Amino acid sequence: ELNQELINHQQKWFHLQAGSSVNHCQKFRIVALSCIASLLLSVSPAVNALHIRGTWDSSRFYLFLAKFGIQKTVLESMAATRGYVYGNVTLAGQRQASSGRQRAPVTLVVVDSEYFQDLYTNSSRQPHNDESCRRMFNKIDRLAWHPQCRQQGKEDFLRSVPCPTGRLCPEEDEPSRVIPGWQLTYAIQDTKQPRYWYLSLVACSLNPDNCQWEATHTGSSSLTLAYDLWLVNGAPSQRHVNKLEHQFSFDEHDILEIYGVFLMLYAALAGAVHAKLLRRQEPFTWGCGGAVAGAFLCCVHLAKFAGDGVGASGLWAAGELLRRWADAVFILLLILAARLGLQGRPDPLGTGILLASFL
Repeated sequence: ELNQELINHQQKWFHLQAGSSVNHCQKFRIVALSCIASLLLSVSPAVNALHIRGTWDSSRFYLFLAKFGIQKTVLESMAATRGYVYGNVTLAGQRQASSGRQRAPVTLVVVDSEYFQDLYTNSSRQPHNDESCRRMFNKIDRLAWHPQCRQQGKEDFLRSVPCPTGRLCPEEDEPSRVIPGWQLTYAIQDTKQPRYWYLSLVACSLNPDNCQWEATHTGSSSLTLAYDLWLVNGAPSQRHVNKLEHQFSFDEHDILEIYGVFLMLYAALAGAVHAKLLRRQEPFTWGCGGAVAGAFLCCVHLAKFAGDGVGASGLWAAGELLRRWADAVFILLLILAARLGLQGRPDPLGTGILLASFL
């Protein structure tokens, strides 16, 4: 009877252990699936392309084009530290007006965050009419310059578009300030601090006869515009001063160098893993390989972006996915090590590499 009781206790213990193992496996699977889900959902988009091209139908009334951080202007090197927005905005396909007279334009707007909020908030209010335009530009009108209606304005926020084919936009009264080969140029400077600027197209026009804002081309008479615009830090002629920051928003300056440093660190870590832990820590090796590959793809995208302002968004997304997958592998290994404990003789070098990867 005593033996039978011991056997029964052993069987119960084994059942409990088996159930506990199943629970641990289920918990581990839940954690793994959660990490994978968060990994897929949190892959950040590529650095926004700041050489922007496309078309816009004015019947949509409003189009937000881009947000860009302009660096602080240094007086000793104005041309190299100003922000510039330049490019072309023309009728798509060079389509001309159906009537003999010049059609009323729409407006390209470049403003900082202080003035953008009113512009953007009022753009969604229906109906889109003259009153909508006046609400949108009410605050901007306090400072914006216009050649006929706001000659005392201090800020060059507005351009009437489309610009005449092969010529400068009407507001470009000093051709020497326009980047050669383009129709319009904004030169932005702030000697106090860096600042975000917002670029938009609005189907509104300032009537030069009564200096009132009017909705234009929002119905059957809509225009289709083709735009090709650049947003950069530093004059294009001065891009050699800092090639790695010219195309980037100020909050992304040095991002290429940072990813390059991490690529070298990941490569060094992968080399140490290959020499020491290859046969005993396969998941850890996979994590190191994913980190190296991800950092490399991100560096390729950023290097291309530094040259053309567009980059390769597919490479960036793949690189971020690999990097975050590697992070998830490291975290799961850490959870597993904490749960099961370290087995065998301690290995100072292996432990150091493991801790370095988590850091």
